Amino acid sequence: MIFKPKSFNYNLLKWQYIYTGNMLRMIRILLAAICFIGVTLLFLDFTGTLHRFLGWLAKIQFLPALLALNLVIVAALVVLTLVFGRVYCSVICPLGVF
Repeated sequence: MIFKPKSFNYNLLKWQYIYTGNMLRMIRILLAAICFIGVTLLFLDFTGTLHRFLGWLAKIQFLPALLALNLVIVAALVVLTLVFGRVYCSVICPLGVF
């Protein structure tokens, strides 16, 4: 039998973990929705007016940056992925949002 002090509330620790996990999940979903809507608006904008404001979303995509030999963006995405995990696939890439 494991000794547990009666003064410490383990359920409080469990709820803090669940709340923190849900908060991080909600932040990831919000950022993914912003990126997805921005990339979609770039595709639907035939006049080119949104390109001034949302053009950076097209430049940080991995394959276009790789084909344009934009090594700064590629290196930043690799470092971001190594530090934070699947950030590119779950937030930035429009195909990985779903």
